[in-house]
Amino acid sequence: MKKLMVAALAGLVLASCNKDENMNGGGVVIKGDIPATAKKNTQQSENDMTALADAKNVLILFGDQSKVSEISENKFSVSVPSGNATALIFVDDGNRYIGNLFAGGMNILPLVNLVDSNETVIDLSSLSLDGTKVIPSNDPIGSEIQISQQEIDMIKELGTFYESIAQNIDTDNDGIPDNFSGKQIIVNTTFSIDAGTWGLNSTPASVMDSGQLDVRYSVRIKGWDNLVPQNLNYSFNGPEGDPYNDIVSGNYNYQENCGCFDIRFSRQPSNANGEGAEPPFKDGIYTFSMDGINKHTIHYSSIGVEHFLVMAIPVLHTNEQNKVTHVTLDFLLPDETEADYNAFITTLMIQISTSGGTQYQTGSIFDLMNRLPDFNNITLNTPVNPDEVQWVNICYTDLVGNIYNLSWRRPVM
Repeated sequence: MKKLMVAALAGLVLASCNKDENMNGGGVVIKGDIPATAKKNTQQSENDMTALADAKNVLILFGDQSKVSEISENKFSVSVPSGNATALIFVDDGNRYIGNLFAGGMNILPLVNLVDSNETVIDLSSLSLDGTKVIPSNDPIGSEIQISQQEIDMIKELGTFYESIAQNIDTDNDGIPDNFSGKQIIVNTTFSIDAGTWGLNSTPASVMDSGQLDVRYSVRIKGWDNLVPQNLNYSFNGPEGDPYNDIVSGNYNYQENCGCFDIRFSRQPSNANGEGAEPPFKDGIYTFSMDGINKHTIHYSSIGVEHFLVMAIPVLHTNEQNKVTHVTLDFLLPDETEADYNAFITTLMIQISTSGGTQYQTGSIFDLMNRLPDFNNITLNTPVNPDEVQWVNICYTDLVGNIYNLSWRRPVM
């Protein structure tokens, strides 16, 4: 079975949003030691030399969430949900960036195929600094984390993405990492696709030919209420040196349950599945503002969807009362190769839209504590009359917090 490590960035529907600080305990334990004599970063100037021994906190990023772990007596220990890619960024007591974890040739730890499942303990042991790479003496790749060289090679393509994350720790340029000042923002690329028609009982779904898929991209920005001004005037501009003149602002969505907002920006729809096709937003430096005055500097990086798209193919199943009670999903690559969802999906939800305008949802994206137990066979929260079903949307997040929204329309019956 071919496994896929997804490396694109995405986000369309913000169905679940938890304040980062509320994620406490549970999950995979990651710990390490920083020797008191850990060498200085030799790539910095003599007037700004920083040693790894100066690290005060570790900023941990996973999905669209983050948490902070204090380094005490040269040691740190943090728990992170499994099934995602996790980045560790080290800062000093002035919250200045020192470096990020670099293990197995990767800027992240893919917390999949773990030797002890959710109870895995990853002891990085003694850490050292090479440039901005924080290197563990105990590399968990191949021991605690069992992944293939093919998967490692795919994840290495995320290098520029995680370099951008490191550069984005202080987007408002006030000298304090946004996570520490409560002003952090999350940047993703969204992928939205009309995938085909859903199936019903013994009638299979019909999947759109991969060459005909129309992939609609947008940049998603998420933040919290302390960034919301009285007078909204949001914008997204760039990239620096070669700015676009056709960026369109999408809907502003604020959710009371998390005190967070969600905005999307797009350009012209683009079919990015062809050979050599490029996403509509280039890598580079962009400027984001909520009020037209205060600006955030965004280092943006994305990898095209054509490398990592997985089709989650739905078939609806009815009970004796002719109500849809559960949905089965098969996961295939665009070339129809079977894919193991455990290798790339973190959270998943199903949204069913009816002819009467009602929408039923089962599961939530980004809710790492309440994930659906089985992505192949999903019991609906509310039974639905199949004659009323118009659209079935499968929305999932990948290992690095991307969101894919696959829309399946009603078949002709």
